[in-house]
Amino acid sequence: MRLRTGFLKLRAAALRGGVMSVAMLPGFAALAADQAVILKAPAAEIVEWYFYGGLEAGARFYAQRPPTGFGRAPPPDNWLTPKTTDSRAKFEEYGSVRPGLFLDWINLQAGTKDGTYALDFWGKSVGANNQSYNLDLARIGEHYLSVGWDETPHLISTSAKTVFGGVGSTALTVDPTLRGNLQANLPNATATGAAGQTARNNIENFVNNAAKGLDLATQRDKATAAYRYTPNDDVDVKAEYSHEHRTGTRPTGIAYGWGTTANPRPASPADVASIVALSASKFVCRAIDLITSVTLLISLAAWPS
Repeated sequence: MRLRTGFLKLRAAALRGGVMSVAMLPGFAALAADQAVILKAPAAEIVEWYFYGGLEAGARFYAQRPPTGFGRAPPPDNWLTPKTTDSRAKFEEYGSVRPGLFLDWINLQAGTKDGTYALDFWGKSVGANNQSYNLDLARIGEHYLSVGWDETPHLISTSAKTVFGGVGSTALTVDPTLRGNLQANLPNATATGAAGQTARNNIENFVNNAAKGLDLATQRDKATAAYRYTPNDDVDVKAEYSHEHRTGTRPTGIAYGWGTTANPRPASPADVASIVALSASKFVCRAIDLITSVTLLISLAAWPS
């Protein structure tokens, strides 16, 4: 009897413990739900870039650089005839060739290895008066930007002479002393005999002493910019801009006294041009897709079953 009673007490205790365990399980579940779940953020994607380029540089020197050509030729041709055979104008007609260090060209290219972005830079004749630069930036397939700068010289003469002041401006002036000396000898300049010869010699000497060397040249500076936007296959928008400015001095003929003389004339301030262009196109007819579909249908029809 005692054995049975003890077994019953043990069984009742076990049942009470099971009920308590079952009752506590929902509490443990709620406690687990209240705890925040920690998730690791995905690693940032690393965009890899490539870089490469090149350059050509060096140094130059002259054993004998051609002279400017300015000066008087030897007698008997001793008037204002320049020594054109010694002029370097033709040698440097479209760009100076200076001694010393030079950078002939430089190029730098960069972009992402996935083909999304690209950069291309070129520089030519860096630091010279015929230098040019170009930079292209692109998000491939959508945005394209190109900017450029270009200088184009034209050297006409390095042996020109002038007695005028204000060269390069819109007004030429003559020194009052020179003007007075020329006016005093002008009446006898066409006379025959000793008086005429003396007057002509005086005019020659006055002009020779007052003549100054002058480079006749022009310089064109041009800036360009272009942008293209292609968001999809149907839209292509383009915008272009260019600006060109020309400066310098050119010869021009003016008739006065007993003949015609060449005088320095500045490049006109009107020699400035700006051009803006904008274009856009949208292709509505999808002819290529139509041709592709027809070709696909024919291929399927011809495929053996």
